[in-house]
Amino acid sequence: MAYLMVNPKSSWKIRFLGHVLQGREVWLNEGNLSLGEKGCDICIPLTINEKIILREQADSLFVDAGKARVRVNGRRFNPNKPLPSSGVLQVAGVAIAFGKQDCELADYQIPVSRSGYWWLAGVFLIFIGGMGVLLSIGGQPETVNDLPLRVKFLLDKSNIHYVRAQWKEDGSLQLSGYCSSSEQMQKVRATLESWGVMYR
Repeated sequence: MAYLMVNPKSSWKIRFLGHVLQGREVWLNEGNLSLGEKGCDICIPLTINEKIILREQADSLFVDAGKARVRVNGRRFNPNKPLPSSGVLQVAGVAIAFGKQDCELADYQIPVSRSGYWWLAGVFLIFIGGMGVLLSIGGQPETVNDLPLRVKFLLDKSNIHYVRAQWKEDGSLQLSGYCSSSEQMQKVRATLESWGVMYR
């Protein structure tokens, strides 16, 4: 069984979405409702300010939150402007759904903060950047011990089986033998030069 409470002096109502009063709906009495700890219509602890005042003016609802940051439907809101016809108001640690008398406030929930997603995106970008740095410094210069093996693989990959590579005591590479394609040999020479190998 549902009861419809109508207040002829105000067309606005609120529903608490958190704290001890969660689920309670209240009409604005004579177009005003104050929330706070001392001398207020509803006694509720606030994180900032002593009082939050909701007031009806020219068929619009305004919030006076003092220095507290006001969020409506999860976004920062200018308290000098009227609130929309319905939504979720978050201010000074209190979350309330608000709307006109025909609005079903039970369907409203506290919106998820988008700032958490930005933080997660920042961490992800830092992680990707760190991985890029680690991968870029991972390609360290080749040591002389790795070069003989790489030269052998280069010659095998280029199908130059009749060219013999011999390392000299001065660290240079002597190539000798037969190659049927001068283009293949030029590619091998270019690769050796890019590795910094002195060859004859």
